[in-house]
Amino acid sequence: MVVELKKIVNNLDEVLLVGKAKKTFNAENYTVDIGLQIKNDIKNNPHLYNTPPSGNIDFVKIASLIGKLFKKNNKTKTTSIIPIK
Repeated sequence: MVVELKKIVNNLDEVLLVGKAKKTFNAENYTVDIGLQIKNDIKNNPHLYNTPPSGNIDFVKIASLIGKLFKKNNKTKTTSIIPIK
């Protein structure tokens, strides 16, 4: 297979960015936001943050996953029954 590549250069004219007000950067808020995003991602995708399996069965991990299945959810929806007339 032969692949030929051609170099293409796009020259752009000058760009001027205009804004109404400068925003200040707050490092504390940024750090808190990133921390929450990472915690949520770890909670939603734990397989991406764990070490890959070595081929052996990890009984502790299996037990913890089964335990999460049977754990009571405190956020149960309470809906009232409305009879149809």
